[in-house]
Amino acid sequence: MEGLEKGTIPYTPAYTWENEHQLGQFSVLVARNEYTGLKDMNGKEIYEGDIVKTTTGNHQIIWDGKDGMWGFDDRYPLFFADINQREVIGNSYENPELLEVK
Repeated sequence: MEGLEKGTIPYTPAYTWENEHQLGQFSVLVARNEYTGLKDMNGKEIYEGDIVKTTTGNHQIIWDGKDGMWGFDDRYPLFFADINQREVIGNSYENPELLEVK
């Protein structure tokens, strides 16, 4: 879709109703790949959904809404990790095979 920035997903349709009458239709853009504010060992920005190579394997970066923090897929908080010694090797949308257990 023209005009959309990379990292957004069109979520349509959405409708407004009143007393069984449709008042209108609108589109909602849902942001994906929110920036964590951190960078990897190569200075690459780390986004939600990125796959980061660590000493224990490859892990997906997630937002833990319950605890309000960024973390690895195993719920390990990013702020405890020495993230500047980790490397972004892909993302879960384009490289899901990087998360497969071997």
